[in-house]
Amino acid sequence: IIAVAADGRDVLRISFSGESWVEVNDADQSLIYRDLRESGDILEVTGQAPFNILLGDAPLTSMRLNGNAIDVSDDIRIDNSARLTVGL
Repeated sequence: IIAVAADGRDVLRISFSGESWVEVNDADQSLIYRDLRESGDILEVTGQAPFNILLGDAPLTSMRLNGNAIDVSDDIRIDNSARLTVGL
């Protein structure tokens, strides 16, 4: 588990089944995390929701916010990336 902590108590957990770029910004638009993750990685970000997220290969990820599953399928673009806001 790659754990990243910022100010706040909301927990965003992203699991990767393949290689994907990921960027996470918090409610203040501060960049919390930005890197390439590999299959099998789990990124756990603690901070202040809502989180603005960019996923480079969204079908290879699954996401939870405070334990609740987030469905990214409606946000996937033609290039398989997704940009979404969770925790509004």
